Amino acid sequence: VYGFTTNRSILLRDYSTDLGLLRTGIINLSGKALLPFAGAQEVDCRRDPTES
Repeated sequence: VYGFTTNRSILLRDYSTDLGLLRTGIINLSGKALLPFAGAQEVDCRRDPTES
């Protein structure tokens, strides 16, 4: 997961360290971090929003 634009790839990374890791969202019950939630304007998997 690198992002299909430069801006998207920057938004996906955690720059608080020099490790270049992906940003994380909430931690689930097993202790694993989930990816951050997409914003309201995002389209999952680049799906065509005109499809059903």
